[in-house]
Amino acid sequence: MDRTKRFWMVTQIRDKYGEQFKKIFKREVNQFLGKLSVFNLPDFDIVKFDEYMCSQGYQIEKDGSLKDYVLKHFEKEGCELIENLIAMTPNKI
Repeated sequence: MDRTKRFWMVTQIRDKYGEQFKKIFKREVNQFLGKLSVFNLPDFDIVKFDEYMCSQGYQIEKDGSLKDYVLKHFEKEGCELIENLIAMTPNKI
């Protein structure tokens, strides 16, 4: 995939989810966008997001799963947003 197409896709993700993500998590969604190395497509980097949540107090031993933590601290809206970002594919952007 050429850079122009990838940039367009990242822009679409930011436009679709960016405002809501910033409102909920107080960070830019771009900080958590990686790329699927096989296809060079943008994707939500859940590992980077997990590391960020750990820096914000998330502890798997105390809080359980990352999903449980997000649900507890950012409610259903935050949980659904992360699920949507994980599930996104180019034709859903």
